[in-house]
Amino acid sequence: MNSKNSILKQEKRLYQAQLKSDVESLDELIDDRLIFTALDGSLATKQDDLAAHHSPQFTITKMQPLEQHVIDLNNIVVVNALMDTEAIIQGVIHIAKIRYTRIWQRQEGGWKIVAGHMSALQTNPSEKANGIESTEA
Repeated sequence: MNSKNSILKQEKRLYQAQLKSDVESLDELIDDRLIFTALDGSLATKQDDLAAHHSPQFTITKMQPLEQHVIDLNNIVVVNALMDTEAIIQGVIHIAKIRYTRIWQRQEGGWKIVAGHMSALQTNPSEKANGIESTEA
C-alpha cells in the first residue's frame, strides 16, 4: 500500500478516535513530540490534546472531511483537510469549517502525527470573524 492510502486510512482512524474521545487510539496516532497550533494561535502538546479528550467539558460531535490533499515525501506525509466540524466546549456548541494541516512521519511503530495547524474559515459575512458559530447546548 502506498503512503497516500496508508495516511488516508490513518486520517479516518484519527477522526473516529476524536469523535469517540478514544484516548488510547489518539495516543498511538500522535507522536510524543507533537507541536500543534490551535485556532487561537496557542501551541498544544500531545498531553494537552489527550487531556482535552479526557475532559467531559470537550466533545467533538462531527468531523466530516470536505476536501483532502496529500503530499507524499516518503517518510513524511503532509495532509491538508477541510473539515465540517461541530464540538461542545464547556456547554457551548461550536460549528465551523476548519482547515487542518497535519504532518505525519513514518516511524518504527507506524505513522504518527508530529505537527499540525488548524484555521477556521469564514464562510459568509454574517459569521464571526473567526469563522465559528456558537450557541448554548
